[in-house]
Amino acid sequence: MITPLFKVDQDEKFIYLKIKLKYVKFSDVDFFIEGNNFRLYLKPYYLNLHFSDDLKSDSVNNHSKYDVDKELLECKIEKEQEGVEFKNLELISTMLNDTSVSIINTNSSNTNTNITSSISKKVEEISIDAQENYNKIHNKSNEILNEEILQNEDLFNEYLINTLVEDLSYKFQEISLSTNKEDLQKFGFGFNNEFFDVFKNREEERMELVDLNPYSIEIRHRFFAKMEKENEDFVPERYVYDEILLEKEDEGFEKMLNKKLKLKETNQNFSDNTFSFSEKELNMLKDINKTKLSSLDLNSERLNFNFYLQAIDILMAVLYDYRTTDFEYNSESGWTICKLSSVFSCCVDFNKIFFSFSSEPPLNFLEESVTNVLISSYRRILCYPLYRNLKICHKAKEDLSEILSKGIFHILKFFLRVKAIFERSEPRHILNKIYVDMFIKWLQFYSNEKIWMLLGKIVNKIQIEKRELKMNLEEYEKEFELQIEM
Repeated sequence: MITPLFKVDQDEKFIYLKIKLKYVKFSDVDFFIEGNNFRLYLKPYYLNLHFSDDLKSDSVNNHSKYDVDKELLECKIEKEQEGVEFKNLELISTMLNDTSVSIINTNSSNTNTNITSSISKKVEEISIDAQENYNKIHNKSNEILNEEILQNEDLFNEYLINTLVEDLSYKFQEISLSTNKEDLQKFGFGFNNEFFDVFKNREEERMELVDLNPYSIEIRHRFFAKMEKENEDFVPERYVYDEILLEKEDEGFEKMLNKKLKLKETNQNFSDNTFSFSEKELNMLKDINKTKLSSLDLNSERLNFNFYLQAIDILMAVLYDYRTTDFEYNSESGWTICKLSSVFSCCVDFNKIFFSFSSEPPLNFLEESVTNVLISSYRRILCYPLYRNLKICHKAKEDLSEILSKGIFHILKFFLRVKAIFERSEPRHILNKIYVDMFIKWLQFYSNEKIWMLLGKIVNKIQIEKRELKMNLEEYEKEFELQIEM
């Protein structure tokens, strides 16, 4: 059966469903309402929606009509309780509620099938001691992760230190016998580090996508290996030119910095909360609903804070590209986003306290974690893309703060943008399979709106200084100024 494209709106009294149905007879339509569940059957279409609150199944005000010219079925359904605001109507995957289908689509093209068929995933088998430790943390998380904590930076920081810094000892058992257990635990990559054999017999594609070899550098060492490579690749002369002379010689640079962030396809500013997903984006969300996050304990309240940090890293890369391409994308966008994201280009996992040689967590774990992700993004911007300028770094950070403060809907728009770009950029469609699709699924179902908004405030107040980048920027600038004086 085919899941049709649909859109949902609401007012105080009604839910309004618009469903795209091509080449059907409206007389054959059959839909059923029970509690919060709406089901529609019209061969070859089937739609099964689960709302956050109940609908009236027997209301005389319920009605539907089909516009033949637009091929659009419009349903008006009364709410059980007037004035109740139904949640997450823009996140269509959460309403479809279909998590039973694996990410591996056996009906996909040969290229994608070959990629996914070689992927080994980890299955977590928790030892008795680890399970007891996990239960303690889990129970404590349930007790304290409440509304007050999510709105208070100090309380949330204390929560992170008390719960997420503790290591859990897992035993791993893989589906594929060809993958060594210890190798996957040390050398895995992709979402939640659950992939291993993706680049087996695909060395050229791996070298084009990834700066570091994930099969030879352990997860815990990748951040430092990434920094070493950035130090090797950094070109002081190029940085000095872009930092000091670019604004004087490129008239369009300042104009690019001053443009207000907006959605190009709808010409709507991000300060406007009324925009919605495009038809293409809705189709992508519908398809991504088939993605399965198999290795996560989805029934727990565990925060998986490293996913938030990885998402920040990816968003910094796409926001740099978004602004420097005049809110469009071009043939180089796939390369730029992949290169600027430490997650994509170096398989970095921000789960550990990678930024400190100390065994003790910093006092402000939350702010320092975010700061180091931003430092990582700044360093890559100063090493690789077209504009290697600190002002564009700061502007991308401002854009990031604005997006995070708006919540999940706005963040999703940019992850869908990454997916669309990678689909057109060989071989970066592989990154959709092992990273982007699952991030989009996690964003909708398991990330927390208030945490994103809190992170937006954190990003806004963080100020990155040149000395923090550890690239000797001030020295290179002084040398250049001395040469000018001479």
